[in-house]
Amino acid sequence: MHPESATFTRTGQPRPNVFRLALHPDGPAGRLANLEEVRTLFLERLSRQVNATGDTELQRLHEEVSRYPIPSSGEESRHDPASGHRPSPIQVPLRIRSPFGELAMFSTMATFGAPADVTLAELAIELFYPLDDFTANTLHALTRGQS
Repeated sequence: MHPESATFTRTGQPRPNVFRLALHPDGPAGRLANLEEVRTLFLERLSRQVNATGDTELQRLHEEVSRYPIPSSGEESRHDPASGHRPSPIQVPLRIRSPFGELAMFSTMATFGAPADVTLAELAIELFYPLDDFTANTLHALTRGQS
C-alpha cells in the first residue's frame, strides 16, 4: 500500500477529486467556455481550505492542480455579454461547450458535520443546476434519450 493511501490509489495514481477532474487538461477543462473564471474559483476555494486546515495533502493538491497547463480550446474564453450571465464573486457559472450548444450551470455546496468533527468536516456535496431555459431543456431532452 502506498504511504499516502488517502491521496493515491492502489496503482499509485492520484485519487480522482473534483479539482483534478475539472482542471486537468485532459478532463473537462478543455470544454469549459469560461475556464479562466472556473479555474480561479477552484484554486481560491482550495487555497481557503489549505489556509483553514493547514493540511499538507491539500497544499500538495493545490500545488499540483495550479501547475496544470491550460488547454487551448481554439476559442476565446471571455464572458459573452449576450448570454445574460454576469460573473460574480459569489457565483461563477460553469459554461460547457457541447455538441448541443453552450450549457450553463450553477452549483450549490452542502457540507456536513460539526467544526470539531474531522471526518465529517471533509464531506461535501456539490450539486449543479441549469442556469437557463436552454440548458434545462437540453438536459431534460438528453435524459429522455432525445438529442
